Amino acid sequence: MKTDFGSGAGTLRSSFVAIAVLVIIAFAARAGAQSTWPNLDCKSSVSLRYANPSFDTDGNWNISGELINLNISGELSEGARLIVDMPYAHYREPSSFFGGGGRTENMFGNPYLGARLSTAASNLSCEFGFRLPLAGNEKPGAAMTGLLSDLDQMEAFISDYLPVHVGISIKSKNSEGLFARISANQYAWFYVGDDKRVDATEFVLHYGAIGGFENQNIRLQGGITGLSILSEGDAFTDEATLHQFGMELDYRLGNFWPGMHFRVPLDDEISQTINLVWGISITYASE
Repeated sequence: MKTDFGSGAGTLRSSFVAIAVLVIIAFAARAGAQSTWPNLDCKSSVSLRYANPSFDTDGNWNISGELINLNISGELSEGARLIVDMPYAHYREPSSFFGGGGRTENMFGNPYLGARLSTAASNLSCEFGFRLPLAGNEKPGAAMTGLLSDLDQMEAFISDYLPVHVGISIKSKNSEGLFARISANQYAWFYVGDDKRVDATEFVLHYGAIGGFENQNIRLQGGITGLSILSEGDAFTDEATLHQFGMELDYRLGNFWPGMHFRVPLDDEISQTINLVWGISITYASE
């Protein structure tokens, strides 16, 4: 299935709803990623993450939304970790929006189940997992909020696809706490819907380069992540790639790690709809 990421970006301000639906359809077979950002080094953790996207409407409409993720990670055995993630999105628009009566949408996304394998003697780790295709397509506003708020986890709100992935990452850290991490995640999307016109399988590569500083009480990191559609002939061109810049700061208070984060899309196809995402998080981590 051929998709042009830029085909409707210029019409955003004349029809915000139309471009939102277009973006959702365009990515319906195109994206999926478990987070490429490094997690805390601990035996188990429970994290609640809140994100607030800023919609670019030139101040004409008071559109808003929120994205919430509940993430649970636990050690199965030495070097093996189970990961569960549950996403939720909220969207609302005012009563005067295009002359309508306004609406509010709430939806749970596709839950994630995966495993991460690593060794203490190596900087290498790998992860594999999938998301259950439970998200419906009846709430386009909430789906748009989830899809565009974080490119790394767009698959959480796409309907009718079962995304399966395997990824690898390498992290290097010096004695002063400075670290760098690169990652690559290969995805196969299996269509499970009823539309016979849709391609059965799509392949997407997610990648990222993250750097920062961490010690026992603080972690600051930033970098660029992106995706490329490998099942298209123009992979790694502007027509088939998307990127974002992000930063995160976490601080330790006992077993709790409160934090803040933000994401900035680097491509017009996203930034003309959502130009900034900020958020906060709280993580409980056991040693």
